[in-house]
Amino acid sequence: MFEMLFGYPLAITGRAIIGGLCLFAIFGLLIVRRFVLPRLRIQIEDSEFSGSRVQSIMVFYGLAVALIAVSVFQTYSDVSKIVS
Repeated sequence: MFEMLFGYPLAITGRAIIGGLCLFAIFGLLIVRRFVLPRLRIQIEDSEFSGSRVQSIMVFYGLAVALIAVSVFQTYSDVSKIVS
């Protein structure tokens, strides 16, 4: 089905795929703004809850990235000791 796309130049195919995805995203955004958002009835308390949840999730992501960085640094120092 997609074999015919491989025959076209990459610049044309890439622009067509990105343009199609952008149109799909804009169309989806318009549908959500028109039909979904008015039915949700979002209040101020909802945004306060969402903000605190996002902050707590970012703390956990920060801890995970810090532990990964420490592990990578320890592995790097161990390898440099072995090589030298």
